[in-house]
Amino acid sequence: MHFDISRTTLWRLAQLEGFPEPLKLGRAVRYRLDEVEAFLRDQEA
Repeated sequence: MHFDISRTTLWRLAQLEGFPEPLKLGRAVRYRLDEVEAFLRDQEA
């Protein structure tokens, strides 16, 4: 599953305090879905 957001939006989110650390797999960067969802829920509160 993935979020349909731009690279710029992802970069902006990653600059926020508390955003999950990425998982680096070679040149690819991934984020754990459950951690991103929890971060977004906390931002709404």
